[in-house]
Amino acid sequence: MKKAILFFLLLLTYNLSYSQEEKADSIEYIAIQDTIKTIISGLNTEKYEIQPVPNTDSLQVFVNQLNYILNKISINKNDTTANAIKQLINYVENRNIEPALKHIQIKLNNTNSIFDSTNLYNSEYEDSLRFALHYLLSFISNDSVTFVFKNNLHDTILLETTKNKTDSLHLKLYDHRGEYVVLWIKKSRGNSFDISLEDGFYFEKTKQKKSLNKKIDTDKTIVALKKITPVSIDVPMWKSNGSANIQFSQSYLSDWVAGGENSLTALSVLKYNKSLVYGKRIWDNDFEYKLGYIKAGEGPLQKNEDKLEINSKYGHVAFNNWYYSFLFNFKTQFLRGYDYPNDSIPISGFLSPGYLVFSFGLDYKPNKNLTFLISPITSKFTLFTDTSNYDQTRFGVGIDEKIKKEIGAYIKTVSLLKIGKNIVLENKVNFFTNYIDNPQNIDIDWEATLNFQLNEYIKFSLNGHAIYDDDVEIPVYEEIDGIKTKTGITKNLQWKEIFSIGFIYKFYH
Repeated sequence: MKKAILFFLLLLTYNLSYSQEEKADSIEYIAIQDTIKTIISGLNTEKYEIQPVPNTDSLQVFVNQLNYILNKISINKNDTTANAIKQLINYVENRNIEPALKHIQIKLNNTNSIFDSTNLYNSEYEDSLRFALHYLLSFISNDSVTFVFKNNLHDTILLETTKNKTDSLHLKLYDHRGEYVVLWIKKSRGNSFDISLEDGFYFEKTKQKKSLNKKIDTDKTIVALKKITPVSIDVPMWKSNGSANIQFSQSYLSDWVAGGENSLTALSVLKYNKSLVYGKRIWDNDFEYKLGYIKAGEGPLQKNEDKLEINSKYGHVAFNNWYYSFLFNFKTQFLRGYDYPNDSIPISGFLSPGYLVFSFGLDYKPNKNLTFLISPITSKFTLFTDTSNYDQTRFGVGIDEKIKKEIGAYIKTVSLLKIGKNIVLENKVNFFTNYIDNPQNIDIDWEATLNFQLNEYIKFSLNGHAIYDDDVEIPVYEEIDGIKTKTGITKNLQWKEIFSIGFIYKFYH
């Protein structure tokens, strides 16, 4: 193979020294070829290495040689190999040569003749032709270069030379403010590129301002910075809500054999709650007033509910959901009360009696629907401001006293339990025991209300209220000669139950 290469190089030297008209003389041409063959046969080609020549010069030599071979041999104009070689020769014009490259590569890998027309095959130029084509393919594979340009935002743009038809592109260059200028990159002739900015842009170098170092006269010398004191600011959050409720119940009987009387009851309930959460502190305040009347049969209109109650509880976080708490509770009534059916002598009134409770203890409050207060230190006062019109002994106050004082332990629980979507059970339970007087006798005040919200404004309610106070005397009546007559006193559980339907309005703030 090396002999063929040497032969081809000598042949090229001859071809470049004479014009095609001089090479037309076949006799002289053949004689020179024989001379070259004689020279090659006497060389030991194993001792020689073909040194590569510069790509551009070598490329031009092989292009000239291919043109010479194609002109010397008779080739059919429809021969695909010849057409492919011509496309390679025109490669300097940057034409699409991908099909020609594939075709030539297949032909070079074939041991047969490169040309399709076997009758035109000329073995004299076969090795030289193959070597020239191999060199061209090697040059072409290394000729195309791909450039990737990147800006400081990592935007990239691709530019391919030779193979790619794109002759120019633009890239945005950004500064630290996010502003950009457009940079144009254009491929020129040969191996050069033109780089320029888009028209209308110019550079202006930032000038640094002069700094002034002047001393300021002062009478006070600051020797050290003040220590920073961290300040925790908790924004107070007041929450308030309330409701106004009017409830009615009614029964009507006509010729009812089993007996009974017509009745009508009305009950109004006003509630208001205001609470404050301030850092580790919590303050709950609530107000409730109930007033109800009943009329049974032909009897007079009677009061069956009159209660004013105010609660205020202040707490500070102790641990987890427990709070150190102080509770204030106040209960009384507004209107006079009578021991019906006797409505001539009143038995109670405003602050007669009135109840005050002061307690200190631990309050467990895991959520807004439950509070459980345990107070080992509690003071309870029963007040009677009017002892001339009311009998205070009926409520456990001494004959010559207006205030009854008690000290003991107190437990208060308030819970809301949601049974259904519109059904809520509210429980209030108070326990008190007097350390000094019969501590085994525990006072109980339990009120449970089951509310069923039919819609936004209509509600059914079932209320039960039980009270047991060891100091309260309950009169016992018997009917003597058709008259209800008091025959004695007892200590028993007081119970009241009301079922009603009414209108309710809730408000929030």
